[in-house]
Amino acid sequence: MKNINHKYKILVKYLKNLINKIFFKNLNKIKDNYFDDSKSKISNFNKFLIASISILFFYLFYLSIPTLYDKSWVQNTLEDKLLNEFKINFSISSEISYEILPSPHFTIKNAKILNYDENVPKELSNLKNLKIFISQSNLFKKENLQIKRISIYDANFTIQKNDFSFFKDLFNQKLSNKKIYLKKGNIFYKDDKDEIVSLVKIMNFSLFYDDKKISNDFKFRGEIFNLPFTLEFNQEISDDSFQSIDIESKKIKFNFYNESKKMSDDISRGFNTVSFFSSKFSTNYNYKKDLIEFSSSKLKSSNPTTNYVGIISLKPFDFNINVNVENLKIKKLFDSNSVYFEIFKNELIFNKNLSAKFSINSIEKNNRMFDLVKIILNINNGNINFDQTSFINDNIGQAKITNSRLFLQNDDLVFNTDINIDVKNSSSLFSFLQTPKKSRKPIKNIRINLDYNLYNDQIVLNNIKFDDLEPNKDSQDLISIFNSQENKDYKNFIKNKNLFNRLIETYSG
Repeated sequence: MKNINHKYKILVKYLKNLINKIFFKNLNKIKDNYFDDSKSKISNFNKFLIASISILFFYLFYLSIPTLYDKSWVQNTLEDKLLNEFKINFSISSEISYEILPSPHFTIKNAKILNYDENVPKELSNLKNLKIFISQSNLFKKENLQIKRISIYDANFTIQKNDFSFFKDLFNQKLSNKKIYLKKGNIFYKDDKDEIVSLVKIMNFSLFYDDKKISNDFKFRGEIFNLPFTLEFNQEISDDSFQSIDIESKKIKFNFYNESKKMSDDISRGFNTVSFFSSKFSTNYNYKKDLIEFSSSKLKSSNPTTNYVGIISLKPFDFNINVNVENLKIKKLFDSNSVYFEIFKNELIFNKNLSAKFSINSIEKNNRMFDLVKIILNINNGNINFDQTSFINDNIGQAKITNSRLFLQNDDLVFNTDINIDVKNSSSLFSFLQTPKKSRKPIKNIRINLDYNLYNDQIVLNNIKFDDLEPNKDSQDLISIFNSQENKDYKNFIKNKNLFNRLIETYSG
């Protein structure tokens, strides 16, 4: 090693002297002897060409000097500089090469990022291609080697819950203003059982300290559950208790913005806005350990008639949300182009590690069918149902969903359910349906079982019972005729009314 370094110093010294003697000191002499029009027939263009080629030759030769650096020295030096400047532990392999285009840089194959948790190195990421771009100034003195930026291509990150402290500590200190750029990669998240529970695809991201914003800046573009999204995170260094995050997915017209301020080691307060299409919801929240409590902010919401409260548990992950709204506009819920259907169709909520309960209560002031609607969505480890959802008409009675299930079947998204209608006043029901008087036999309950295909927006009636009596042949024939129709317009009130009246007629005999 000593012999190599000694030879390197001798060679550098020789080259410096050679350049000085041959090029700089003799430049005037060359000009006098060869570029003087009285002594030479060389054209001005040729003079310029010779000078340019000479300068280019020496410039390329100068840029090539790092090829003479000892690889072990480069390996150790780059690791130290990356840690000191970027606050990240890189483990650099011996697979190091040097290139001058597009600008001078070292290329390292199969480098790693390590997390020294409890002083035990743990691999966070494998970097198939790491490029470290260096300054061109004073390449003769390798001790003055300076890093300009970092580019990473094709990386895989494997993260567990205890690794989040690594990223927290990283952002709580001032980063380098030299950018880290990554293109193409994956993030694998593992649970406590060391099983992969989620995958995020990385298109690109950048990480650096922004002098103008006085903050650490992280910009990310990727994909989760086949849903493209962008993320921007900022951590102010002037006040390390303040941070903001902005997430957007244009595919489902979704935007989430959050800002928070740390009040103590265990407590944080924050504010966020969530936008769906033309709706905007603003929320205030408190975070304490693994529990988040939140409520709606009427002042900044675009929906003043809507309010909500909820609790999110992070360990284990679970959340419960209760929403109160006026005039829910039920028709929009069953619109196949609505945002709710898009969420189901993208299969975002079929995550086996997701548990949640949504409760929506709505007073329907302008609805001719219902006075009160209560929708309950239950998500439990990939199983989804709407049990205990109810639709109430003060005069007629109540319809309740039971034994429901939303599931995937042969590339279709199917909702199967029982609908139990308890009739409070059959006369009011007949009046609403305009049932012929000859068919008006008192009814106490109606039991319906159906399948609804969310992909093709079609309903299949499996069974209809009046007062718990099995349907007779006439009723079965009516159901079969309805199911055989290719384009059933189940949202057409008049057609549905006529079907029910005919079924009531078969029931009444």
